[in-house]
Amino acid sequence: MTTIDINEVGGEAEKVWPAQNKWNAKNRNKLRAHRAVAVALRRRELKRGKCEVCGSFRVDAHHDDYAQPLIVRWFCRKHHQQLHAELRRASK
Repeated sequence: MTTIDINEVGGEAEKVWPAQNKWNAKNRNKLRAHRAVAVALRRRELKRGKCEVCGSFRVDAHHDDYAQPLIVRWFCRKHHQQLHAELRRASK
């Protein structure tokens, strides 16, 4: 059986995905919320809904408030990206 040095694997991940690691370090609250949703979905404590715009079942969770990680809205990828574009424009 081969043993894996966790530090070695982590070091490789940092080399392979430096932008992702930088984002994770700067956005701990968002990362925790994303993980909370993933865990709740896996445990069936949270159920995916339909896209609020088009009704598609292929959806992503959207957090209006990362302090409430399990309070999410469901959007298909297209409408989720449109929502974030609108939010970016509104914040300028």
